Amino acid sequence: MNEKRKLFLATATFPYGGGECNFVGPEIEFLKEKFDLTIISHATDEFFYANKELESEYKDIKIIRYPSDRKRRDYLIYGLLAVFDRDFWREVINIFETKRNIYYRLLDSITFYITSRKYYFFLKAILKGQKEFIYYSFWYTQLCYGAVMCKKHFSNMKIISRTHGLDLYQERCRGNRQPFKLIMDGKVDKILFACQYGKKYYIDTFANGIDDEKKYCLQRLGSKREEVAINKRRKDDKFVVVSCSYTIPLKRIDLIINALALINDIEIRWIHFGGGQIYENLCQLAKDKLKAKDNIEYELVGNISNRDIRDFYQNNEVDCFITTSETEGGCPMAIQEAMLFGIPIIGTDVGGITEMIQGNGILLPMNPNVENVKNAIEKILIIDRVNSEKMKRKSMTLWKEMFNIDKNGLALVEELEM
Repeated sequence: MNEKRKLFLATATFPYGGGECNFVGPEIEFLKEKFDLTIISHATDEFFYANKELESEYKDIKIIRYPSDRKRRDYLIYGLLAVFDRDFWREVINIFETKRNIYYRLLDSITFYITSRKYYFFLKAILKGQKEFIYYSFWYTQLCYGAVMCKKHFSNMKIISRTHGLDLYQERCRGNRQPFKLIMDGKVDKILFACQYGKKYYIDTFANGIDDEKKYCLQRLGSKREEVAINKRRKDDKFVVVSCSYTIPLKRIDLIINALALINDIEIRWIHFGGGQIYENLCQLAKDKLKAKDNIEYELVGNISNRDIRDFYQNNEVDCFITTSETEGGCPMAIQEAMLFGIPIIGTDVGGITEMIQGNGILLPMNPNVENVKNAIEKILIIDRVNSEKMKRKSMTLWKEMFNIDKNGLALVEELEM
């Protein structure tokens, strides 16, 4: 039997909980089948101690946890090392050449360098003695740059990184500039994108518009197949509208609430899955706007497991899924799973969402107003039965073509090996 090639997978929280588990988890079965897999998790103490029992699900995989502690002396020690690093000074020059937001951009890059440098020493010790191997970073952040720093010590090291949203779009950083992307781009072997929009954005922003197809690859995430039925029994006379996301400002859930407040002639049950920093504020807004409306029933469920959401889809007829997010890094997993269950989609024209709505729903403008959202909900709920069934089947077909992990997992393995 041929010896498996060594693969190191760097994650943010996996396998110790967090939303990342929904993205990484489906890939693991394919990775461990093909490679000698080691996971390097950057989970904080909070995630680690709250979810340590999740390790038991991956007994056949070696898991190494990178310590999450940060000490003031780290900033002094690794900050001083930056003075002697040519790449650091290239980064500084690049920042000054932009002539904008110099203070915050320097601050972002210095912090990025220090955390990457600390990780570099940890990673170099882990990799000691390795010969030919692949380092697969699930994020194009310090998890990747720490490996880039190691590359000079390991001639047969191949570095591949995914990139999503926080680690891709300039506006997602305080200084409106992604640290060290120009440095990393010249040293990683391959970058994987979750959607075509993200790939084009990266090439235009960081690669001078040059599309190196061997280096820049569209590699969508995926989810597992379920036995689902489109024609489920409705439990009452209300249409069911679902949204699912963290309750944070950029998701613009208030738009959904305010839109529902304008609808008077349709019986609707709206359920939102997910919690976050403005959860209580949204609960109060929903109470103020919707409690007195006899035709609207609502529930903000808060945080809930992915399994429970799937069970809800399996057992309830859902008429549409809606997101009003102002930005998306790729093709959101929440939409993917709704599509898997044959649910029509209402979504904003941002990121990979644009690619996910093709005859299976309604594409809102990038920055919709309340009236846009209201009209979309009404249109999709009162559509005739024939067209409704077409939308549902189209959602399932698109999921099968784009997000089936049975196909995407094999494609990922091929990209890692090439």
